[in-house]
Amino acid sequence: MVSYSPPPKRTVREWQPSSFILETRTVWDFPRRGDWAVHSGDYRGNWPPQIPRNLIERYIQAGDLVIDAFMGGGTTLIEAWLLRRRSIGFDISKLAVQTTNSKLREMEKLAEKDGLIHLDPACCPKVLEENALELSAALKKRDIQPGTAKLVCAHPPYLNSLGYTTNNSSDLSLISDVDEFCKRMRLFAHEARQVLTKTGICAVLIGDVRKTGKTIPLGFETLKIFLGEGFELDNIVVKMQHKDRSSEFYMSRDNNGILLLAHEYLFILRNQ
Repeated sequence: MVSYSPPPKRTVREWQPSSFILETRTVWDFPRRGDWAVHSGDYRGNWPPQIPRNLIERYIQAGDLVIDAFMGGGTTLIEAWLLRRRSIGFDISKLAVQTTNSKLREMEKLAEKDGLIHLDPACCPKVLEENALELSAALKKRDIQPGTAKLVCAHPPYLNSLGYTTNNSSDLSLISDVDEFCKRMRLFAHEARQVLTKTGICAVLIGDVRKTGKTIPLGFETLKIFLGEGFELDNIVVKMQHKDRSSEFYMSRDNNGILLLAHEYLFILRNQ
């Protein structure tokens, strides 16, 4: 696991994106990752802020609650605070918790110093070092009622393609077996339904993987799990993938016709 180091001191060039347009099609492509506020791509596997901004602005209102079940570097929580939505981030990685807390503290200090933006204290994100498969229990432990979130965001690991801890048995990124991964994702889908309101939205970003030269359709398997748990499918978004670590390998070798995986799926599902 990569050790934690505080982010470099920075200034905020802009607090909101200067050219953001709400997506209206089912193919999303962000060649340049958003870098407004305190966003950065220094946490491995972080999704770009354009994704949670689209989800938040399209599906929930000011003051509503969004839960990020695999918080990572805190991208969703930063967006939620900027857009005046309440948020709770979950992650079992201490590095993720430290990174997110550091970014949020930095964001608050820079906002106070700048004076050009008001961060509503009622929407200050909560950061929890907790298992995404135990969302409802973690909320109850803190006297937060399940069934109150309007949006659950999830960007889980893609099997063990990128590790986030070294020995945490709850870490999905340590699982190489597809059946075991799907078993745990089924538990997560159940938990997501418990914490969402009726008709609340669960958005899951996941990609396929390759093992021993074979493609594992992890995206389709995940979609089947959520539909089987009672979610209704609103949209399938194909999100183009840039700067994947395997790109150099595939572009520099003869891979017998195996194509570079250059897309992920964003499944937008509604609780019933």
